[in-house]
Amino acid sequence: MSNIPLLTDENLLGLISDNCPDLIALVDVNGFFVYSNAAHFVRLGRSAESLVGVALFELIHPEDATQFEKTILGGAKRPTPFEASARWLRESGRNAHFDSLGKWISADGGRSQYLLLCSRETSATPQKPPESASDNLRDDAARLLACAEGEKNQVARIIHDTLGQRLTALSLELSLWKTELHGGHSKSVNAIREKIAVLGELVNGLIQGTRQVTATLRPRVLEEFGLRAALEWHMEKAQKKLGMACSFSADCEKLEMDTFVAAQAFRIAEEIVELRARAGCRSLHLRALIQEDAVALVFEDSGKERQLTPDISARVRLLGGEIEISNQEQSIVIALPTRLSASSLD
Repeated sequence: MSNIPLLTDENLLGLISDNCPDLIALVDVNGFFVYSNAAHFVRLGRSAESLVGVALFELIHPEDATQFEKTILGGAKRPTPFEASARWLRESGRNAHFDSLGKWISADGGRSQYLLLCSRETSATPQKPPESASDNLRDDAARLLACAEGEKNQVARIIHDTLGQRLTALSLELSLWKTELHGGHSKSVNAIREKIAVLGELVNGLIQGTRQVTATLRPRVLEEFGLRAALEWHMEKAQKKLGMACSFSADCEKLEMDTFVAAQAFRIAEEIVELRARAGCRSLHLRALIQEDAVALVFEDSGKERQLTPDISARVRLLGGEIEISNQEQSIVIALPTRLSASSLD
């Protein structure tokens, strides 16, 4: 019995603290660890010695740190215990969720303050409440509005960089020519021909820039000949631009549908073709399948990582369509209704 240490209030508290499965810590007013029990090593892989002088907020997940700090500082203003919840970072880099109970205590006759914090690991991070259908639609609409704004900015850049510069150059050339003529400077036939050639190049550039802007806003072939012809034209253009073997087929000569749906289907096809090219595809075949009330765009290629952007997914959902991605079949299928009701458009 003489080898058994005398049990006192001090080592009794230490015994309880070190064997407690919850995190127990004492933190100074600046947020640095003064004391931590053995559970910090068991739960987080951080020993008591390594935590002395370490800031408490370095152990909190960055996304939770601001709210956690706000709760703790708010607790300093009241004498009662307070609750806090956050993800703590393990030494391995992974995180675990803890619910904490804290209380600010005074020492040295009230000259110093310390935070006593007891934290218990919970089974899982609290999940956000499930989003309603209206929330999902609101997110999709917001995403498409941002996408539309990006398309407007693209058109604005084309107008500024292509049309604006050429118009400025044309105006300058005409102004110089006018000044020379008013000044009585005689021009040889060759000089006039050269000047006309320069002006002709600027005008041709303006025509090409106008076509580029028009094609970006709405391809003329889609307006005049329909979706089938527009898709075939785009696949030919994509092959030249992207250096990827592209082909197209359809199960009928003309794809009958609302003009709005046709425009959206064309935009979706544009985005997916560019997306697959960025994924490193060497070849791509697009099939258009039409039924009485739906059209399906089937993208087949030998590439990998078949993932669509959130913008494409949002566009399809808002149209009431469906997406099917099959790595086994090496395909992406986009199905869209050929007719939209007024309520759908709203």
